[in-house]
Amino acid sequence: MVPIPVEALKGSELVWMPFIESLAKKFRCPVEELTEQMYSGLVHIVLVHDGEKAHALCGIRFSQVGDRLIARLTWMTGKGRHLWFDLLDDLERYLVERYGCSEISAEARTGWTRALKGRGYRMTHVIMEKAL
Repeated sequence: MVPIPVEALKGSELVWMPFIESLAKKFRCPVEELTEQMYSGLVHIVLVHDGEKAHALCGIRFSQVGDRLIARLTWMTGKGRHLWFDLLDDLERYLVERYGCSEISAEARTGWTRALKGRGYRMTHVIMEKAL
């Protein structure tokens, strides 16, 4: 797991850009929209990397609610989830230790529900979409 700070984004584009291109297709939005969220600091990224190859990317948004800092895992994409999903514990620990987060939530497709529930997450809301 490698957090990539805003100041290191330019020098590491070759590694994370394929994930952003994939997300842009899924979200049906321009790549530039997602990269602007990263370069502005709105979304912080963490790369899952084994030293040779990047396997996944997680995008995190922070919000302050009262005295609580909440980290929302808003982008989670990659291949071979079973190979890297256990690193979620490390990411959670990092968010608590580095930023002082008191809560972590995840925006995810319904297919992630079972895996996240198995890690202590609970469903609190449901978002339904209708494309027009």
